[in-house]
Amino acid sequence: MDGSSLTSLFDNGFSDTANTFDVSYQQQDGTVLHADVRAHNKDHYEVFIREKNVIIHCTTDANGALSCKLNSKENPRWVDGISKELAKRLEGISAL
Repeated sequence: MDGSSLTSLFDNGFSDTANTFDVSYQQQDGTVLHADVRAHNKDHYEVFIREKNVIIHCTTDANGALSCKLNSKENPRWVDGISKELAKRLEGISAL
């Protein structure tokens, strides 16, 4: 699937739901990644990283720890960065 198809899928499938929000992450080189998050439920999130044109899946475990995966190999640093920003955002939402 090419990048425009992923963007189109995200725009058509995620934009009209009330369970969406944005997060961003500043990388060590200063560039900022923007992510559109879709909550399927309180334990499962799909995260579209605009600049990378990829969707990652994030889940929380029984202890409430958030884990995001790009693939079965070690995550790139930016996936872990987005994961941390999402966890901060979720903590803020649950505190309301």
